[in-house]
Amino acid sequence: MYCHFANSLNDLNTEISKGLRDNNLLNENIELIKIIECHLESFTIDSIGKWHKLKDLRFIDSNIKSLTSDGLVKLESLEIIGIENSNIENIDKNISNLKALKGLILRRNKNLEIFQKYFSDLTSLEILGLIGDPAIEEINQDTFSSFVNLVNLDLSSCNIKTITESAFVNLPKLKSLSLSDNALTSLPEGVFQGLEELENLDLHGNNITELQRSHLSGLRKLKSLTAFNNKLTKLPPDLFEGLTEISSLSFHFNEIAEIEEGIFDNLPYLTELSLSNNKIKKLPNGLFKNSPKLKSFEVGENELESICGVFSKNLQYLEYFNVHDSKIKNLQPNCFGELPGLHTLEFRHNGVEEISKGAFKNLQSLVYLNLQDNDISVISNGVFEEVPSLSRLVLSSNKIKTLETNCFDDVENLTNLDLHNNKIETLPSFQKLLRLETVYLTNNMLTSLDDGVFNGLTKLSSLYLDYNHIINVHQGSFKDLRMLSTLTIAGNGIATLPSSLFSELGKLESLDLQNNLIKNIEPNAFEGLSKLTSLKLTNNNIHSLPNGIFDPLKSIEVIYLSKNGIEHIPNKLFVGLASLRGIELNNNKISVIEPKSFYGLKNLESIDLSDNKLKTIDSDTFAGLSHIRVIVLDNNKLTKISVSDFENLESLSYVGVQGNELPPEVMDQFTQKYTHPWFAQ
Repeated sequence: MYCHFANSLNDLNTEISKGLRDNNLLNENIELIKIIECHLESFTIDSIGKWHKLKDLRFIDSNIKSLTSDGLVKLESLEIIGIENSNIENIDKNISNLKALKGLILRRNKNLEIFQKYFSDLTSLEILGLIGDPAIEEINQDTFSSFVNLVNLDLSSCNIKTITESAFVNLPKLKSLSLSDNALTSLPEGVFQGLEELENLDLHGNNITELQRSHLSGLRKLKSLTAFNNKLTKLPPDLFEGLTEISSLSFHFNEIAEIEEGIFDNLPYLTELSLSNNKIKKLPNGLFKNSPKLKSFEVGENELESICGVFSKNLQYLEYFNVHDSKIKNLQPNCFGELPGLHTLEFRHNGVEEISKGAFKNLQSLVYLNLQDNDISVISNGVFEEVPSLSRLVLSSNKIKTLETNCFDDVENLTNLDLHNNKIETLPSFQKLLRLETVYLTNNMLTSLDDGVFNGLTKLSSLYLDYNHIINVHQGSFKDLRMLSTLTIAGNGIATLPSSLFSELGKLESLDLQNNLIKNIEPNAFEGLSKLTSLKLTNNNIHSLPNGIFDPLKSIEVIYLSKNGIEHIPNKLFVGLASLRGIELNNNKISVIEPKSFYGLKNLESIDLSDNKLKTIDSDTFAGLSHIRVIVLDNNKLTKISVSDFENLESLSYVGVQGNELPPEVMDQFTQKYTHPWFAQ
């Protein structure tokens, strides 16, 4: 149950009763109550029955001043109390009678010293969180001496600067300890001695400069060590000696310059290792020869020049390897050894110039390969022959000029191919990529699309060809693309749209042709596009649009025609486009709109005719637009227009007429009647 914004005990109990009633619940079945943003002098639960199962009670962002034993006496099953962002000033000394209490979580509270007076008597505690208290600067032997049953201790985000040698000596059952985000610069030797049950140790977000084997003495059951975002410069070769249960190590964002040979030799259960964002220049060969269970290895943003030889033959479970942002220039044959289970390989932003044939040998399970932002210039035939399971391949932001004809023949399971931002002039064969769904070719140097260039791509749904140098698009360029839903060819040099160019794209929903040089749209250019909902022709050289040109677009919702040279709108241009919701015709040279040009567009909501050369608007220009909300006529040459011309448009909320040659009184009438579009309801 959640209770919000109560300002008195009566309000609180009323809200609790209402919540129970509205949700058909009985108080005796409630296990958790959260009291959020309430302002109470003290706390108690009204005697509306027994709370036999209430185990967890949380106060969050509530200014409760007093916490008394009377308020909790009826909560016989209560195990956890959590107080977050509160300002308790008084605690009943009898609160320590809650002998069954197992969890106390205090997060970002004031007056923590008030709580500390009663800590020592809560010997049954298994969970203790003192989180976000800047007053806690030191942990010593007496701090937790009575909490012999403690299993989980969270001291994160405080201001701890000093921990004495025997600070945790009386916590024999402790399994999880967090000291993250404090102000520690060093640890005393043997500081964790006696924590023989500890499994998780979190030291991240401090300023620790050194970690020695003696610091980890006694942690024979340790499974997870988190020490990222410190100032460690090295990891001694004996650091993990005797800590054979470790499965997870996190050392990213430190200043480690070297990983010594044999450091992980005694970690047979290691599954996750992160060494990213350090200064490592070299990794020893056979680094994980005794860690066959490794699943994830991150070593990105270092200074590595090679990765070859690092992986031994026993790593059959390694699924994820990330070495982005290093200095590796070549991927040599058999570079990764034998990694039969590798699923993801992140190799972006290195200095890779060449991929040798056989570089990905024995990576038969690889599904995702990211080679983005390298210096690769050629993709040769056969380079991917060892990765038959590859589904997503990212080669964007390289210097690729040449794609050899059959370079993708071996990756028949590919569904996503990203080649954007390269220097590609000619496309290879895609005929074997029968599962391909998305291709990114944006920002390359293609000049034409030949007949059949995408033959066989019957499952392709998205094709991005924007910002190339494409001038010619041949009649059969899009043959076989019967599942294509998104086609972007913006930012090219196309001047003519031939008849039936898109006739086989029966599933196309979005077509982007903006920022070309289109001047001529041949009859039937949009034939077959019965599912198209968005057509972008912005910023071309279109001067006229013949009646019927948009007739095939039975599902069209938005047409963008701004920034062209269109001079007039014929009265049958948009006839029959019953799904049309928006038309952008701004920044053209329109001086004439034939009567009833927009007649029948019953779902049209907005039309932008600003920045044209309109001198007059016929009284029935917008007649019948029952859903029209916004009409923009700013910056034309209108000298006469009347509010009455729009009176029958019941949904209309805005008409823009700024920047015309209208009398001030007319401007005032429009301003008063039609609000700004940003505030239109």
